[in-house]
Amino acid sequence: MRKLLALGLVICSLLVATTPAEAHAQLVKSNPKMSAVLYKAPINVMLTFDDELLDVATSNVVQVFSDKNRRVDGGATKVQGATVSTTLKKNLAIGRYRVVYRVLSADGHPVSASYYFYLKKK
Repeated sequence: MRKLLALGLVICSLLVATTPAEAHAQLVKSNPKMSAVLYKAPINVMLTFDDELLDVATSNVVQVFSDKNRRVDGGATKVQGATVSTTLKKNLAIGRYRVVYRVLSADGHPVSASYYFYLKKK
């Protein structure tokens, strides 16, 4: 019984010890939201994560592409705590837009993904 209890304690301590190392920043809020259908073009894209981001040179990037794979973001990514943002060009056409991001978690690991939003005519 003691050996079983000791083994259980060792397994628990290993699980607790590895959890923080795997806690990369996760996207918790986006504007526009994932898969959103908009009837008015947004002026920017803002992504908020569950942890602070490291603001090191060009380590955090948000880019937005049209359905013709043309960039429609302003080119500069702004980092403020756990939030990154970029402006969008004016006069976006009706269509599907892909938001691509790469951010640097406080633990030093990069996190990247993408999602779509849609601009439609009323």
